[in-house]
Amino acid sequence: MTLKARAEAINFVRDESEEDLGLQVSMSLDSMTSLTKVHRKASKEHHDLKKDHDSGEDETIELTDEPFLFHMNGSSVGAMLMVKLLGVRRGADTFDLGSALFDLSTIAVGAPAVQISCELESAISREKKPSIRIELKLCPRRKAFTFSYLREEPLFHCSGYTITANGIRQFPYPYKKSGMPAGVSFANLQVVGKLAWAEEIEGLEVQRAVDGNGGSYTIQKFSIMTTSARNYLVNSLHGLLDALPETTVRFFDAFLVGATVCLVLDEMGGVYLRDAIQDAGACPEMVASIVLRQVLTGIQYLHEHKSRLHLDIDARNILCLKNGECRLGGFCYSTKHIGRTSNFAGPFYHMSPERLLGLECSFAADVWSIGILAIELALGKGPYDMSQFKGPNAASRPRREEKEISTHAHTQVFEFRKMVVDVEGHGPSLKGVKGVTDAFRSFVAMCLHKNMSRRASPSDLLAHPFIQRYESFLLPAGSWLCKQKKPMVEISFNVEHREIRK
Repeated sequence: MTLKARAEAINFVRDESEEDLGLQVSMSLDSMTSLTKVHRKASKEHHDLKKDHDSGEDETIELTDEPFLFHMNGSSVGAMLMVKLLGVRRGADTFDLGSALFDLSTIAVGAPAVQISCELESAISREKKPSIRIELKLCPRRKAFTFSYLREEPLFHCSGYTITANGIRQFPYPYKKSGMPAGVSFANLQVVGKLAWAEEIEGLEVQRAVDGNGGSYTIQKFSIMTTSARNYLVNSLHGLLDALPETTVRFFDAFLVGATVCLVLDEMGGVYLRDAIQDAGACPEMVASIVLRQVLTGIQYLHEHKSRLHLDIDARNILCLKNGECRLGGFCYSTKHIGRTSNFAGPFYHMSPERLLGLECSFAADVWSIGILAIELALGKGPYDMSQFKGPNAASRPRREEKEISTHAHTQVFEFRKMVVDVEGHGPSLKGVKGVTDAFRSFVAMCLHKNMSRRASPSDLLAHPFIQRYESFLLPAGSWLCKQKKPMVEISFNVEHREIRK
């Protein structure tokens, strides 16, 4: 189905201090977000605005005709549209003025458009809550994507993205791509290796490439004829565009090659954290703190500003640069957290107990993964002895795509889940590990509570003494992590990082 949505008007009573405040409406469904233009009252109207405010009347702003399309992959039952009112100040970031969830199951598919008025809940105390009037219509949709080689320019279209052989031509919401570097074309990149862990993900291949100027790239290749791979592609694009740029791998462009979409990411002369750990072993605490601080900063932004779960925080998805910057990638399994979320897809090695059980999960699931990452940094290896599971490397395929699922793979996943979930007390810890400070042990313990309600938030962890102790440092991490020779041949990772999918 396709949801056609259009914000029509904002009813809002401004305080005197908000006379120059611009207003913007954000609508989110699944992994898509659309924004209206910023609407601002002119200064000459302030007198009339203040008069309306003093009389207790609403200020009604009529919005321009900006229809948005949201492509829904499933039924409207349980689907929730998140509507937010954002305040925009000149030269400052946006901030929430109120939000509401609307249940789309109350709208009949194919029926005429309905108008609703959403009263917005906000932590800001106001005499009268703001409201937004929007028009919604659900239309049946036969195709989840469009793939055509019959046009003058072959294209692939899915979830608001249009990708051609010459790059992305359309985004589902305002965004400006950086494009390939000057003098470099995708066709001239030379593939020098591939990442073996990606071979276990159906429809995905990850390669390393270089250009003639010494630049290095990661190329993620998604087969668009595979349903799961199309979903991974859309998740990756949404995650890359939602994330804070300075904490995320740099996305250049995406190209259609045959029946494959290739995402091109800039390695910026860095090395992936998993490579560095496998080469050099455990990290010094200063290096671990610097890496974790930057990962937490990126995750905090995703959680608090974009309502997005990453769900695959792992050393193989973290790019470390020579100047000490750490960039987060690997958004294949990321998703918007609107209402309930249950996600048992992805590598299970760093999954939280609630995800392993297939229960509703929240932002705390990412915090658990950060705790597992912290232990890997401290030990130079993961916290679990995977040999007892005879190498849980088999992958269970999605039921809709592969009817026969390996009994052996299910057994391995079950045994691992039993070990993580059934043991009493906290999760893995650094207790008894020599050379580890109490601050580092405390940090890990705050991440790995079995009860997700007791786990710390990214904001809490950023204020932890273990993080703040080295908050002014950056370069030492780059000097240590990038001193190893960067491998340019096929890379093999530990068997515990292969995939399960639901």
